[in-house]
Amino acid sequence: SARGLGEYGGRYSRNKYAVLFAITLALFSTKKLWWRKSFPILKPQKAKEFCKTEPEFHIETIKEDMPLIFGVTSTYARHLQLPELTRLSQTLLHIPKFHWILTEDSYEKTETVTKLLQNSGLNYTHLNAKNNIPSPTKYIKDYTTRNLALNWIRGNIPATRDAIVYLMDDDNTYSLKLFDEIRATKRAAVWQVGLVGDLLSEGPVRCENGKALEWRTFWWPDRLTPIDMAGFAFHVKLLLERTGAHFRDVPDMESDFLSSLCVTRENIEANNCKDILVWHTQTKIPKVMDGSSRSKQN
Repeated sequence: SARGLGEYGGRYSRNKYAVLFAITLALFSTKKLWWRKSFPILKPQKAKEFCKTEPEFHIETIKEDMPLIFGVTSTYARHLQLPELTRLSQTLLHIPKFHWILTEDSYEKTETVTKLLQNSGLNYTHLNAKNNIPSPTKYIKDYTTRNLALNWIRGNIPATRDAIVYLMDDDNTYSLKLFDEIRATKRAAVWQVGLVGDLLSEGPVRCENGKALEWRTFWWPDRLTPIDMAGFAFHVKLLLERTGAHFRDVPDMESDFLSSLCVTRENIEANNCKDILVWHTQTKIPKVMDGSSRSKQN
């Protein structure tokens, strides 16, 4: 009868859903077992043991007797100035007991650099001078701003202060380990610099008993101290002792300056001739649209 068919259909429908429910439950139980095997839940005791593992990060202990580092950077206005100073400043944030002396090649302190320093979180001194002193040679474009920083140190830092001076280009790349090497400087120290003078590295390549015995250089090998500006540091006492030491507009500015500090390749400290911890990198100059014309920033 029609009634009998309806009851049969209802029973069939209920049985169908019961079977589907049973299959779903079985699949869920199987998946749950797989998940628990793949990602076991730690019991309280196991979790306690697991959490005893020390995390893999290092926080450097700041020692009170750690020498202060003065990083001296000359900078000039260009499209790449802000990104390169931003990158450098955020590297320097990781250096304990560090003071940044940033000298602008400008008649006035610019808003760009002022804001960057104010937001940097660093201890800093902001100076400015224009590198436009007439020169018959014009070898060096930023010796005036470097000398300004040296004079600031002479006028503000006592001879009793344990501090190291390091000259830093705003476009170089620096390993944090370099600053441990800098802090070990007694009077003046030297190390290799990567990507200089068409070489993978320039500077001392063989050292013994804290002295550099062999040097690698491409340009002018007979220089008194054949090294890039990023390849040396000196103690502030040495700068205060040699009141006439300064940068001059000469081709070999680094050796000439070190000579004014009475530092040569024979007496400069060289603790490590293997590691390269600083690179003379250069960012590609961008092509920038200026109105309807395309111009390059020099």
